[in-house]
Amino acid sequence: MVKREQIDGIVYISGKMRGLKKSTYEAHFRKATNELIIQRGVHPSMVINPCYIGRALQGLSDEAILKLDLMILENCDAIYMLNNWEDSHGANEEKKRAEELGLAVYYEPEDEPLELRRSKR
Repeated sequence: MVKREQIDGIVYISGKMRGLKKSTYEAHFRKATNELIIQRGVHPSMVINPCYIGRALQGLSDEAILKLDLMILENCDAIYMLNNWEDSHGANEEKKRAEELGLAVYYEPEDEPLELRRSKR
């Protein structure tokens, strides 16, 4: 396992959700959370995984959830962009806001799969 550059502070994970199966995007975000903790040295309490936020906000519109995500981002130090972020309106808005706030922007390594795929049975 290659140890990657350390990331300090509160890190918000951003990537595509809409259009993917819930199990697929949750697995991708969980993998990113583990990468931040194990390979980047981020304390587990400092990783913001929006999958968990979305569960608590069921029933709200996507637009309302995005507004809340952007407010949460204002309290972070960095954003970690999954390698499918460009295909997501919400992730593009989160990245734009992170840059406006002057947050550090990190990207999932290119050698990671764009989408997790189910194994064939």
